[in-house]
Amino acid sequence: EQGLAAVGDAKRAGRSLAGLPRGRSFEGPHEMVRQALEWRLRRPVLVDVSNDPGADASWLEAMRLGCDVVTANKEPLASDFARFAALRDASREARVRLRPEATVGAGLPVVETIEMLLATGDSIARADGCLSGTLGFLMTRLDEGDRLSEAVESAIDSGFTEPDAYEDLSGADVERKAVILARLAGFDSGSLPVVRQGIVDESLRGLPRDQLLARLRAEYDDELSRRVAEARERDEVLRFVASVEPTGIEVGLRAVPRNSALGMLQGPDNMVVIRSDRYDERPLVVSGPGAGVEVTAMGVLADILRIAAERQQP
Repeated sequence: EQGLAAVGDAKRAGRSLAGLPRGRSFEGPHEMVRQALEWRLRRPVLVDVSNDPGADASWLEAMRLGCDVVTANKEPLASDFARFAALRDASREARVRLRPEATVGAGLPVVETIEMLLATGDSIARADGCLSGTLGFLMTRLDEGDRLSEAVESAIDSGFTEPDAYEDLSGADVERKAVILARLAGFDSGSLPVVRQGIVDESLRGLPRDQLLARLRAEYDDELSRRVAEARERDEVLRFVASVEPTGIEVGLRAVPRNSALGMLQGPDNMVVIRSDRYDERPLVVSGPGAGVEVTAMGVLADILRIAAERQQP
C-alpha cells in the first residue's frame, strides 16, 4: 500500500518513477513490459493511456506473456486493418482480453453495449454517433447564434480543443473512433470505405490561434451561418456525425431533425444511436459525458474490473 501511495505521489508531482526505491528505467515500453512480466504476476493487466501509434508492439508482447490489455489508445486499433487483426488474433490465441472501452466515448459503455448485442445473437445494422465533445460544444454554440470563429475561440479559451484546434475541426479523431466501432461491430475486414469531410481544410493545420481565428472569420463564418439558418428553417440542427454501416463509414457535418436523439444532444456530451434487429424502430441510445480525464479513467477502470471478474470465474 505504501508503494502505491509513493507511486501516486510521484506522478502527481511530475517525478520519474525510476527515482523511487527499487525503481528502474528502460530504453522503451517494449522492454519495460517484458521485464515487468518476469515478476510472475498472477493476473497482470497492461494499461495503455498513451497516444503512441506503435504501442501495439508492446501489447503483442504482453499478450504473448499471458497479460490482458486495457487501452484508451485509439491509434493501434484504428490504423491498418492488418494490425488490428493481429491484435485480435493474438488475444484469442493467448486467451487473454483486449479491452478498449475508453477508445470510444471515454467512460460511456459503447463497446460493452456492442459486445453484449453481438454475444446475445443480435445483428447491428447501423450506428450513428456524435463522438467529439469539442465538436458537440461548437455545434451547440452555432445553434445558439455564434459564428464559427466565435465558437472556436470560446472552445480554445475553455480548454476544450487540442493544442492545434485543427485536429478537432478536421474530424480526424472522430474518424478513428468510427473505424474502431466498425471493426468491433464486424463491419470492417480491411476494405470498408471511409469518407470524412472536416469543417475546415488542411491548410489550417498548425496555425497559431489568432491566424486560425482570422481564417475562420474570412473563409468559414458566413458559410456555416448560412447552413445553420437553412437547417433552422427545416426545424433541423447541424451535428458532426459519424455513421457506421456494413457498406462504409461517413464522418462530417449533417443536418438532423431538432427533435431527434442527435438533434437534442447539447454541449460536449457524446451519443451513439445503434440500430439492430432488436432495436430497429426504436434504436438503442447511449449518451453522456464522452470526454475528460475522470470519465476516461472510469472507462479504463471499468475494463480492469471486468477482466478481474472474468478471471475469477472457474
